[in-house]
Amino acid sequence: MNIHELKDTNPKRFDEEYYDWLQYTPDYDWWEWVQEGFIEDCKPLGIRVDEIAFDSNHEWRASFKGKVSVAKWMKSQKLDEKWYPLYLAFEADCSYVLVSPTNRSGRDLDWYDALPNVPTLGVFSDMPDDDWEGMLEDMMLEFDPDAALREFLTNLCDDLARKLERAYEDEISEERFIEHCEINEVDFEEDDDEIQS
Repeated sequence: MNIHELKDTNPKRFDEEYYDWLQYTPDYDWWEWVQEGFIEDCKPLGIRVDEIAFDSNHEWRASFKGKVSVAKWMKSQKLDEKWYPLYLAFEADCSYVLVSPTNRSGRDLDWYDALPNVPTLGVFSDMPDDDWEGMLEDMMLEFDPDAALREFLTNLCDDLARKLERAYEDEISEERFIEHCEINEVDFEEDDDEIQS
């Protein structure tokens, strides 16, 4: 009999087969499609994702290893409009941040920038160097790009963790077990507890 007949006629046996299947499910690479989607979603944000990291003990947490282009990230969030001088400086400096996962899927941020020692540029090119540097320093203190980026990445990774949790729950769902049996044309002997394929 097929999986639907088994579920209808012998629910207890169906549960046993389902729980047995869970011992070998999901596959070790079940999260790869989530990672691929996350990588693509991050590109317009100025974020290069090399790999994701996650922890499902107690609660789902996620992070990633990669690189953030500060100017591209600011522009994606329209922060270039409010903090235009900072944006210009980060862009001219090609400033970036390396992101690396820590225990419990937190993250370390390593900044690589030369602010406020970026020469004047654009509409600020006639500004005295001391005034330019002072403006950048004041904006850095007021905006606090490190704190802003950390908050952004926390929200981004919280969303990734939710996607991973949903994907995992789908992988081990009863519906996925039934689908597995249908695709593989698994038959069950009425007097035998082992799956016959």
